[in-house]
Amino acid sequence: MNFTNILARILLHLMAAIYNRRSSMREYLKSDKGWINFTIGIRIEDGSIGSAVRFRYGKGCSMHRFAIPV
Repeated sequence: MNFTNILARILLHLMAAIYNRRSSMREYLKSDKGWINFTIGIRIEDGSIGSAVRFRYGKGCSMHRFAIPV
């Protein structure tokens, strides 16, 4: 595990924690039709770095592995 991988995981985990703990930020995840569900991932070609943050129903969680839809 290299420095870039650790940094990416920390930043994505921090992003999820901010949206989970601050209700003012959580308002941005909701529209008039309900929650906005999405995933943001970082992965490079050789696969040495692969992390993501997922927001579902107003809650965020960081993921170390994620699948890319085909």
